[in-house]
Amino acid sequence: MRSLIPLFCLLLCNTVWCIEETAPATVPETVKNAVLEEIYKIGLVKLQPATLLFHSAPDMDDVYETIIGAYVFQITPDASTLLRGDLFYTNAGLLLDEAQRAQVRRETLALLAEEDMILYPAHDITRYCLTVFIDLDCEYCAKLRHDVPRLTAAGVRVRFLAFPQAGLNSQTFRDTVSIWCAPNRAAALARQEAKEPIEPRQCDNPVAAHFHLAEAFQVEGTPTLVFADGAMQAGYPGFKRLMQLLEQHLLTQ
Repeated sequence: MRSLIPLFCLLLCNTVWCIEETAPATVPETVKNAVLEEIYKIGLVKLQPATLLFHSAPDMDDVYETIIGAYVFQITPDASTLLRGDLFYTNAGLLLDEAQRAQVRRETLALLAEEDMILYPAHDITRYCLTVFIDLDCEYCAKLRHDVPRLTAAGVRVRFLAFPQAGLNSQTFRDTVSIWCAPNRAAALARQEAKEPIEPRQCDNPVAAHFHLAEAFQVEGTPTLVFADGAMQAGYPGFKRLMQLLEQHLLTQ
């Protein structure tokens, strides 16, 4: 859902950029619990309740607002109405620059659990971390997957998130769920790439949450690469160029 409210404060875990000074609001526990439930539902499972910071929503009576990662949440004091918007879609007229967008992506991905991804650990020492939104029907995703052994051998920790672009009611979505519900996701993905039949499966899975996160990040195609510093790039540039980009986008404190 696109946010229809002005952006006044960007909360990134322990980092706060205030665009308009607004005093923190004390909210009922029911409000906190409702927002936490929604946050966990969209996959931000590492969020700690203490990091929630509420303010009165600008130009709106009796509405609280908080921003976590790439999401804006607005909620009424009785917790009867909760709206979630995507931070990057704000129409406030004050746009985030790319450095701010990168930090939003970086802090949001830090709230995800790796157990909800398809993970390919680096051999020996991890030098780089690469997060990728993939689609089963994507030709260049298959090319990237083919190079995963080379990437992990070069010290890259590769993490796949699901983005079935055909939508949540598509066969691709159902196939993606089946792969994420397999006992060995990486093996199931390899079988799919080899054109083997996908065994239908159902389980509690993060595929829809990954899909909504991709939309919040404004992912427009696959594969979309997110580097350690939060920079994002669409497409697969090939192994050699990707290694250069990973070095270029190392996160430096």
